Amino acid sequence: GIISLQNDSQFLALSDEASSQFPVSVMDVKVGRKTYEPNATEQSKINYELSKYPIQGEVGFRFSGLINHHKSVLGDGGDESNNSLTKIELDKKWGRSLSLGSIALGFLIFF
Repeated sequence: GIISLQNDSQFLALSDEASSQFPVSVMDVKVGRKTYEPNATEQSKINYELSKYPIQGEVGFRFSGLINHHKSVLGDGGDESNNSLTKIELDKKWGRSLSLGSIALGFLIFF
């Protein structure tokens, strides 16, 4: 739903649809070449936003984080009963660290 504040600002309220699922895999990808508001006026604000994700302007998206679970085999040489899931959790700091040469890693880790 939409939440309206007293100052006439509106926000989209999302529910956590994955909270009851296990294992859950979620990837947060922001699509678009600009990270700043269209009405941003101060060049310093624009420069700051551009510096947070320097390659977004070129590739058109950024990773803000992901959580994934991969099967790993533990114990004695691959006994099926010992299969478990390894959780991978990466945040926006990780997303900011990616370069043109490593951006595909996000998709490889997730899929």
